[in-house]
Amino acid sequence: TIQGKKADTATVDKMLDKLDRVNITDVEGQAKDASLAKRLASAEKHWTVSLALADKDLPATTPKATKQDEADKDSNASETATDKQGDQAATPTPNISERIVLEIYSRPGHKYDLLLNKKGDPYVVVVSKYTLDKLTDADTGKLLGEKPQEKKEK
Repeated sequence: TIQGKKADTATVDKMLDKLDRVNITDVEGQAKDASLAKRLASAEKHWTVSLALADKDLPATTPKATKQDEADKDSNASETATDKQGDQAATPTPNISERIVLEIYSRPGHKYDLLLNKKGDPYVVVVSKYTLDKLTDADTGKLLGEKPQEKKEK
């Protein structure tokens, strides 16, 4: 989901495929450090990226979200998705083997760096802005599958 709306899976997959690797250039400090936490809270820009890794490859067509997915509850139970008529889809919702939450922050005074913390990791690291620009500069409307609106001439 993006801003509470269902994202276009194919478009998001293409964007994530373009993220080659994240190059860590420095360690900013420990996540539990109060002064660093204050700087992160006051960052000009902040992105939260939550990834759910399936225990096996997903089918070519993604199953429709279940109530469990929408509520973002424990996703280890295998349920089947239903279509609009209430018929069961052939593909069960995959088991999620791991969830990763990344917090990305702008770095005050540094034009080409971002700060990154993986939830649960003790350190906040410095990464090059360019290694994450496909993610941080992504067009939200495009990721949601919205068609671009034509501009009306006056």
